[in-house]
Amino acid sequence: MNREHEPIAGLGAAWSKQFASALEAMADERPEMEVREISESPDGDVVWWKQSLDAAPGSAVWIGAPRPASAALGQRILGAAGIDSSDAEEQKNAYLEVVRQSLGSFAGVLGAQIGREVACKEGAEEAPPADSTVGCEIRIRRADMSPPLYFLINRELLEAASQAATVDVSEGLVAAAPSATEEQPPAELSTRAYSTLNLLMDVELPVSVSFGRTRVRRKCSSSSPARSSSSTGPSRNRSR
Repeated sequence: MNREHEPIAGLGAAWSKQFASALEAMADERPEMEVREISESPDGDVVWWKQSLDAAPGSAVWIGAPRPASAALGQRILGAAGIDSSDAEEQKNAYLEVVRQSLGSFAGVLGAQIGREVACKEGAEEAPPADSTVGCEIRIRRADMSPPLYFLINRELLEAASQAATVDVSEGLVAAAPSATEEQPPAELSTRAYSTLNLLMDVELPVSVSFGRTRVRRKCSSSSPARSSSSTGPSRNRSR
């Protein structure tokens, strides 16, 4: 897989995980899914679902499945609910419900990567415009699911996702690449602390020093005449 395709494959892998989780919740099975480059143009009878997102103006994703694949998935979902139906419309609707749920979860994953909430807007059964989308194949590893699913996005969504996220093809979207400001909080706090310290060192503060006082009591012996402890002057001889 060429490096130019890796961001697209990473987005496809992120969606495929959400699709597998939604299918597990509704059909009680979690399929193994593999992301590949598109081997051939998704022409013919394909069931498409277009989902607009508010990640960027005009951003959208398309999920496509050849009608036999959508019917097989829809029947598995209905069968898990105890409904044995061969109606093509019911099968398609059951399949599209899983697609819509998976795209809602995918919007949450995408929002975590670009640093703000991303929500689904309007959706419809609509094929992608020719020559204005990029994408990948999502193959379900089952013997009865040889046709792949298609994950297509427009340039608006790709650019929005590429601004803040790094991509791992095996794991889907991973943590957003830290910006320069996010890597510098310790240095910023240290600079602020030094500035405050320097400011305090330049402030003149009045200082006063006070010495303590000590009183000493002197004890007189019994043979000596009693004198006041506060008397310190010399004795005088008195004539009679």
